[in-house]
Amino acid sequence: MEGGKPRLVGTQSIKKGDGSGIDMLAVAGERIVFSLYTGGVYSVPLAGGTAELVKGGAGMHLLAWPWIGTPGKGGEPHGTVYSRIVNVETGETRTAVTEPGEKIQICGVTICLGRTADDKSFARHRDGSAYKALPSGSAMLNPPTQDRFFASVYGDRGPEGVGLYDVDTGTSGDLGFRGEGQSIGLPATDPTGRLLSYTVGDRLYLIDLDRIR
Repeated sequence: MEGGKPRLVGTQSIKKGDGSGIDMLAVAGERIVFSLYTGGVYSVPLAGGTAELVKGGAGMHLLAWPWIGTPGKGGEPHGTVYSRIVNVETGETRTAVTEPGEKIQICGVTICLGRTADDKSFARHRDGSAYKALPSGSAMLNPPTQDRFFASVYGDRGPEGVGLYDVDTGTSGDLGFRGEGQSIGLPATDPTGRLLSYTVGDRLYLIDLDRIR
């Protein structure tokens, strides 16, 4: 399969120390929207043009359009990642509820992942409702994909494997990863959150999460 000819759509200058530059990108209608590693949500026409700061996007990060939030994953002081999000089309703001003694680590649009005061993993809605206990060893590096799926590392004496955990059903499936000592790989998702990809040996696996019911 061959791709098309590359075409310059727009340019965006970045500051020294801006890490990888762009931390998130998506297509929204006739525009490309993206955010910088150190903050700032911009858009540029698909047809080409000037990148412009989205209204209210200063210092913010793209989560899932039209939702942007703060703090991001890097380039700024850390707290709960995406603890506060704003819908740039409606102005609605959502802030994650935190109970005494617990630590909310990262949030998606609806679901947040965290740990209790006695270090047990959980998922619940941003407003504090729909609490669900999660398997021990749950990986919390990214918001739940589609507010539902995340990678769960298992093993009693180090990382033995990785499963895909479904918050809605409380079930998981082994993805076939195997740990090497104290390290293990994790799958990647595309910007839309629909496709999960990873390699095991010389095989590439692609899972369409939208097909899971």
